[in-house]
Amino acid sequence: MHFFLSYPKAGRTWVRFMLDSYACKLAGTPLNNVFDAEKQLASHLHVEWSHLTAAMLFKLHYWQMGFIDPKAFKGKRAVLMTRNIYATMTSAYFQAVNRVKVFAGTPAEFIRSPQYGIIKLVTFYNLCHHLMPGFCHCHAFTYEQLKADPTGRFRDVLTALDMPMREELIEQVIAEGSAANMRALSTTPAYAGTPLAPSNPDDPQSHKVRASADGEKQSIYSPDDMAYIRRVCDDLLVCPDEPWLQGALDMPAAKTPRL
Repeated sequence: MHFFLSYPKAGRTWVRFMLDSYACKLAGTPLNNVFDAEKQLASHLHVEWSHLTAAMLFKLHYWQMGFIDPKAFKGKRAVLMTRNIYATMTSAYFQAVNRVKVFAGTPAEFIRSPQYGIIKLVTFYNLCHHLMPGFCHCHAFTYEQLKADPTGRFRDVLTALDMPMREELIEQVIAEGSAANMRALSTTPAYAGTPLAPSNPDDPQSHKVRASADGEKQSIYSPDDMAYIRRVCDDLLVCPDEPWLQGALDMPAAKTPRL
């Protein structure tokens, strides 16, 4: 079993969709939806998807996330996916308010929340840093790197997970994993109840893959909020120089990626 670690809203569903689709194609088994692959094709896909204890539905405060012994991962292989923290917090807000409905406050209140805000994201990355010595190998990449080079990064993930490399299948999976195709599939009956499905098909903000609005800014947070995010990272993040956090602390660009 290999581990795929990520904080909520780091882009995991995109990778999960493509890996599950790839496993289906390797096995030559058509499924109602690709997420069924995780249950039915264990011989082709041996991945445990984990947010550690940071999943929103756990509703844990950051101080409840607990100590995780690296020895539990000794000899295991892992993939770690990270994302720019400002983009993560923006996407996490919409997830918390519109999809899983665990939060009802403002963006400013969200990032200061001990259950869902920036201090919890920092705690997650500190835990990842603590766990690294336990893995025999950990391949790390960012959402931004995947977006810039989906094919290359997907190949890297297949290698890290010891999965066979079939170039013709990779091309198909990358095409199927386009934002437009995933948006179209998300509202079909086959994907109801899967990680891709919207909580409310009539509410664009409840969709997992949301289309960008013209003129929308990268961050929904005020300058004071942005300064707070940076201050928490500066004060509490123990591993800001790790290669797997490359670009994570960069101030946002003009537009928001909405996956």
